[in-house]
Amino acid sequence: ADESGDLARLRSRFFVLATGQGRWEDQGETWKMARILGQKAIPNRVDVWSTDYDHDWPTWRAMLPLYLDDLAD
Repeated sequence: ADESGDLARLRSRFFVLATGQGRWEDQGETWKMARILGQKAIPNRVDVWSTDYDHDWPTWRAMLPLYLDDLAD
């Protein structure tokens, strides 16, 4: 596998990692992923949503339209 080509493709993108602070969330894993991406010079950011947002379908339903709008810009 051409790791340098894969990394180049990843570095040309911007990754948004969204997490809530409600039940069943593990923000530690999200921040760990962000650090790993950053160490490889892959641009990213973590969006932390409030405690009203659990790791569950209603949260993802709320998040998805906002992030899809960002993709359309």
